[in-house]
Amino acid sequence: MQFLILTAVFFATSIISVIIGSTSLITVPVMLQIGIAPRTALATNMLALTFMSIGAAIPFLKQKTVNIFSSMVATGIFTASALVDYPLGMLLSGATFVGGIIGSKVALKLNNQWLRRIFPVTVVILALKTMMG
Repeated sequence: MQFLILTAVFFATSIISVIIGSTSLITVPVMLQIGIAPRTALATNMLALTFMSIGAAIPFLKQKTVNIFSSMVATGIFTASALVDYPLGMLLSGATFVGGIIGSKVALKLNNQWLRRIFPVTVVILALKTMMG
């Protein structure tokens, strides 16, 4: 059941994250609350984010504005440290890959004015949620 919840959280968050960012502000705390060790949560989250970046990049390839290298480097470091939970990571990677594609298609349909409005509102909401516990 916990893996199903995590998969749903990662899928929904990846769609939203392509537009507003801050994926790890949502996904890592959920992983910690489910009982995944902090280092494993960070490492497994980074693996999933790498696939989200790849999925999100696909619709943007025509615009040549793609950067997935930072996620790949961080994933490599965590993998070398043997901290990635591979079964969970692959499940979450699949969800974030598909979510990344959907989110980037939504982002491409929104005009710049809406994107400028969505981002600061979301950051304020996440900051308030973080401060309130």
